[in-house]
Amino acid sequence: MRQAHAQRLFADAESEKESQMRTPAATDTGAHVVVFAMTVLVGFAAMVPARWHAAARRASSYAVYYIGYRLLSVQLTCGPLAVSGIPLVIRHP
Repeated sequence: MRQAHAQRLFADAESEKESQMRTPAATDTGAHVVVFAMTVLVGFAAMVPARWHAAARRASSYAVYYIGYRLLSVQLTCGPLAVSGIPLVIRHP
C-alpha cells in the first residue's frame, strides 16, 4: 500500500513538471515561420549580387534576435527548469 502511494505521488509530480514545461513559445507557429523565412533568406542571399547581401544580413540578424528573444522568454517562464541559452546570437562580420 505504501509503495503504491509513493508511485502515485511520483507520477503526479512528473506530470506536474511536464505541464509546467509547456509554454506557448514551444508551439508557436510564428517561430516556425521565422526560422523558415531565415532559411529561405540565407539560401536566396547566396545567389543574389553582393549589393543585396547587406539587406539579407540585416533581415537574418533580425530573425536571429527574434529567436533569441523567444528562447529568453521561455527561460524566464520556466525558471530554473529551462534549458540553458543556446548561443544563437552570434555576430557575423
